[in-house]
Amino acid sequence: MSKIPPVLLLLGPERGEKDAYIQSLLKTIRTHTKDEPEIHKLYSFERSIHDALSILRNGSLFTKSRVVFFEGVDALKRKEELEPLLQYIRAPASDGVLLLLSDRPSVEKKLSDALPENQKKIFWELFENQKKEWIQNFFQKEGISISSEGIDILLELVENNTRDLRQVCEQLADFFREKGKILAEDIEQFLYHSKQETVFTLFERILEGRLEASLEILNKLLLEGEVQAVGILISLTYQLRTLREYLRLRTENYSPQEACGKLRILGKRTQRAYAVGEKNYSLQQAEQMVALCADFDEYLRAYRTDYHTILLELFLYGLIQKKGKSPLEL
Repeated sequence: MSKIPPVLLLLGPERGEKDAYIQSLLKTIRTHTKDEPEIHKLYSFERSIHDALSILRNGSLFTKSRVVFFEGVDALKRKEELEPLLQYIRAPASDGVLLLLSDRPSVEKKLSDALPENQKKIFWELFENQKKEWIQNFFQKEGISISSEGIDILLELVENNTRDLRQVCEQLADFFREKGKILAEDIEQFLYHSKQETVFTLFERILEGRLEASLEILNKLLLEGEVQAVGILISLTYQLRTLREYLRLRTENYSPQEACGKLRILGKRTQRAYAVGEKNYSLQQAEQMVALCADFDEYLRAYRTDYHTILLELFLYGLIQKKGKSPLEL
């Protein structure tokens, strides 16, 4: 394990590139040890950093190496949480690798300063032209052509990281493989009219102000298990920010077409959805909705997964019934 750093701090929102980096790291460990590492995945809202360090310090009888993922390291702020971790960094286990992960780009300064630069990496979102190239290359490898308008609509609807893009692109590739080409209208048709509910159909119901229908879609998404609560919240945050900007432009006397053009909202179905949202929510309410996303992001990170369904149900109630005000307020 001497060639592999014992502790790595991997930050930033670009989850696809981060996942690829981690898979490369695991491959290196397998090659070096000629064995499958023992892997543990811990989340800051469920387990403490003490649990992660205990796993690393206690040797394994069955494997030559252990890799511990600790997701949500940005939540570690108190001295009693940070000090044991800093001590471990100074004297790490010889047969373990600790991966400290967060979608955010920064952590407490004491933690960041404790690690050398070669043990820290931030995965930033790709630039617009890089994302377009990524999508084009993906479908070329699949032997499928996609129109430039189709790429634009895909980027408009999917949260900006390559992990989510890959998931949707794989679904599109499977569905349109026989046809061999994908047009803009195909993507809208697939994302909004397939029998499978998506975060996009959930967002439509939110814009329509339909709480019961929104709750039904939410619970179906969670039961199917293809997307986690945090992923749902991230996607809705991305779309609600676009709603906020759309409403801001409308208050500045831009026409609906001009506002959509500035925000590159290209799909006809999506344009109609934002027009419906304008009837149900004001700019001030949209700003409150975005702020509520940040509040519930903290709640999801702070509470165990057992509570995530009820938290998202409260979140939808706050968005739709209280127009962005906290559902916990009287």
